[in-house]
Amino acid sequence: MMTNEGSNSQPSYQVSKGKQTILGLYVTAQEAYDMWKTEPKRVNILDVRTSVEYVFVCRPEMARNILLFS
Repeated sequence: MMTNEGSNSQPSYQVSKGKQTILGLYVTAQEAYDMWKTEPKRVNILDVRTSVEYVFVCRPEMARNILLFS
């Protein structure tokens, strides 16, 4: 997981500022899945897509959907 700049952890990839949280954090889809597999009762995966994307694109069963309206 990418951590904020003050951390000792250095990711092996660079993520544009536009894809980071306001704290400078970023988790890849694989990292999120691994976190969920390790602690499924503690980690929540949110699926935030438009209703069209939700209907026509496959979705992970463990994800909680929050539909975005376009």
